[in-house]
Amino acid sequence: MKAYWPYWAKISNFQENNPTNWHLLPFHLMDVAAQGLLLLERDKTLANRLSKLLKLSLEKLKNLIIFFFCLHDIGKFADTFQSKNPELYQKLLNRTHPKAGNNNHAEIGYYIWKKYLAANLFEILSQNHPDLEAYDLEDLLIPLARAVMGHHGAPPSLESDCLEDSLTAEDKKAITDWFNTLCELATLDWLEDLLHNYDEESLIIASWLVAGMVVFCDWLGSNPNHFPYHNQPIEPGEYFESIAKKSARQALEREGLIPPPVAPVQNLAKLFPGFTSPTPLQAKAEQWEPTESPQLVIIEDATGAGKTEAALLMVNRLMAHGAGQGFFFALPTMATSNAMYSRMAHVYGRLFQETTEAKASLVLAHGSGRLQTKFLRQKNRSNKNPLEQDAFCAAWLADNRKKALLAQVGIGTIDQALMGVLALRHQCLRLLGLSRNLLLVDEVHAYDSYMHGLLCNLLKYQAAFGGSAILLSASLPQKTRQELVDAFNRGLKNPPIQLKEDHYPLLTWSARGKVREIKTPAWKRNQRKVRVDFVSDKEQVLERILSAAEQGHCVCWIRNTVADAFDAWKTLKDKIPPENLHLFHARFPLGDRLAREEKIQNLFGKNSTQEQRAGQVLVSTQVIEQSLDVDFDVLISDLGPIDLIIQRAGRLQRHPRPYRTLEPILIIHAPEFTEEPGEDWYKKPFPKAAFVYPDHARLWLTARGLKQKGFIQVPEGVRELMEGVYGPEVEEQIPCGLQASFYEAEGKSLSHQSVAYFNRLNLEEGYAAQGDKWLDDQNAPTRLGEKSTNLYLAKWDGGRLTPWYKETDPLHAWAMSQVNVAAYKVEGPAEYEEPITDAIEKTKESLPDKGKFSVLLPLFKDPVTGCWQGEARGSGGKKVALICSRDFGVEI
Repeated sequence: MKAYWPYWAKISNFQENNPTNWHLLPFHLMDVAAQGLLLLERDKTLANRLSKLLKLSLEKLKNLIIFFFCLHDIGKFADTFQSKNPELYQKLLNRTHPKAGNNNHAEIGYYIWKKYLAANLFEILSQNHPDLEAYDLEDLLIPLARAVMGHHGAPPSLESDCLEDSLTAEDKKAITDWFNTLCELATLDWLEDLLHNYDEESLIIASWLVAGMVVFCDWLGSNPNHFPYHNQPIEPGEYFESIAKKSARQALEREGLIPPPVAPVQNLAKLFPGFTSPTPLQAKAEQWEPTESPQLVIIEDATGAGKTEAALLMVNRLMAHGAGQGFFFALPTMATSNAMYSRMAHVYGRLFQETTEAKASLVLAHGSGRLQTKFLRQKNRSNKNPLEQDAFCAAWLADNRKKALLAQVGIGTIDQALMGVLALRHQCLRLLGLSRNLLLVDEVHAYDSYMHGLLCNLLKYQAAFGGSAILLSASLPQKTRQELVDAFNRGLKNPPIQLKEDHYPLLTWSARGKVREIKTPAWKRNQRKVRVDFVSDKEQVLERILSAAEQGHCVCWIRNTVADAFDAWKTLKDKIPPENLHLFHARFPLGDRLAREEKIQNLFGKNSTQEQRAGQVLVSTQVIEQSLDVDFDVLISDLGPIDLIIQRAGRLQRHPRPYRTLEPILIIHAPEFTEEPGEDWYKKPFPKAAFVYPDHARLWLTARGLKQKGFIQVPEGVRELMEGVYGPEVEEQIPCGLQASFYEAEGKSLSHQSVAYFNRLNLEEGYAAQGDKWLDDQNAPTRLGEKSTNLYLAKWDGGRLTPWYKETDPLHAWAMSQVNVAAYKVEGPAEYEEPITDAIEKTKESLPDKGKFSVLLPLFKDPVTGCWQGEARGSGGKKVALICSRDFGVEI
């Protein structure tokens, strides 16, 4: 009997700490290898990309995967792991005295590879290659070995040689026996080809995908519902062929992980029933024929030009050409993700061909994706006949944000994609999902210099894996567009290509080391001149709002801070009926915010009626400018950067309404313009917003450009306005009083780019330890800026604390009762006395994070106002009062 049989890998069914069932280690190793084999057979995109990177035929690639995946838990042969369960340690190995040493089986496995298994392979290979040096073979295979051994979310490292102390002589004999059996189970034909076609850069890039694969396969292969436990020896070849492969096939089928065939090329009307007349941009997308190589497309066009539909037409064509089997649509916020999910649910299925065994999954992937009502309804539907459903979601994909990017269609915040290029646990799983799919990124202009730096790195990875990307934006500075194209080409090892075209709208298409800049005609419906009217006096702004509302128009005032929005709302509250006045900002508890989004969409959305809209007034922060498809008869905006002003202008009379005769005028509330502003030109009238948009020089340039023009000409004048604020010549045009603000902001931007460069993972180093520590998701540095505190709002009923939001599922209720506030406003909990302190401690146990990363805030009802009030600890230990209401959210 082989020495490897009395070793366990998985245990279950404990009775008084004594396991009654266990899974032998050789079987688990083969389970995961079989899962990898079946994944390659069913996932043609992944198989083709790995074959190209490793320069192996598909059959030899399969043997490589079987060999390495059968070693992923080789460290579990160590005495220090086996002794984790004393009962089985004695029962199977007849041992009672565990060795002292490291019990991290991933690190031990990596050590075993470097110390023993690489030498065994060298001995085999050197028979036909007498000139081969041992270190050459080690260098060749170490990226793959490191990827496989790091299957618990982070690359392994060898801190010292003390790992030898974790192994007994019997353990080493078991490892040798298993290696010899493995060489029979998976032939080593791949090794000759890998050596002959050695390409270090490609092999290192492949290591990222192999790392993601082994995590994926280990998660599935560790599920006893798919791989029942076996605790008696079975001949390895028989087990692998008759049991493991069959279980792996069923696991993919049961979990809805078999990718369906993609749909053939379709026109706009077929993909979007009801769209009979394409916009010029959509017509370009219909005519577009992609190449066979990785490609980047940047779409720049005005709001309402049909960018999303054009992007999906391109997705359809790319997928039909074999460039991907699905896509991930990344957006700047949870609100924009929720809105896109609702749009996509009725469309995405037409990009695939349904079969009896495979249906495309649609997953919402962001911090609160599992809490979005429509997603929950879709996720919890009966699975009896999923092919009849509009939106199908495989439960295995939906239960973890790390796995969500593996779905055929993922919708989520850009953070979920950026985590793939940061040193976070299981980031390789995100890269695996992205690499098989197309990457779509919306609102590219909305990302700051830090996120832009991470996005550039992500594009580099996507290109290196053989993937493609489509970026959407209302408008981009020329410099930003150039950096995005350069980053993608770096991933392909192509030299930089200088962009020249300044036309708008524009399609930028980079493929095969070349760039085409395609002029796109403007859509006639989007061709308009929006007059700009500056108002510096707040009272005049209020008068114009009231006048417009009295005349039956619907009005929106976009403010730059929550505090300013509160201020305007309170002033208008005494002058406008409560049913006609609405407040929208990011400081609503999540459940209330989702309900408010739906209400605002109904009131001001595309299908809202004249009767619904008449006299309605909305005071909002920036959340309205991207998240919802709404429009207003009259729009006021606080002064902001030019790109955001253009974006906000897109919410002014966006949808045609035959009854509307009002001229589109964008009213900008701004400081009085002067050619010689002082340093407090913006800060004095807008003291809070001055911290939100600290580059007051660019705000002045925005005001100057709009003042000089007097209007926004869409689309012809957009590029000129953008370059007038962000172009290379603007520095010399900045007044003396605002130069300090300009250079401070520039310095901060450069600093953020440096931080992005420091934080990002280096593609060329492969799946290897890059830094001191790999973090968990909750510490993901996807965004810089002010820190926030997560509050869970709890009502005090006199005896206990209950979630602000009522739900039958307690975890869901608490999650829907959370809200983020700036950390400088709330640093921690206030001090309470009994019985409140006791209730807080008890309630923390029911919170999703057990209160480790959040503050539980007790709220007490005011009998006079009906509002709920609470206290917290603010900056410097000061007491901070908070008031909460479903009407206005959380006021601090």
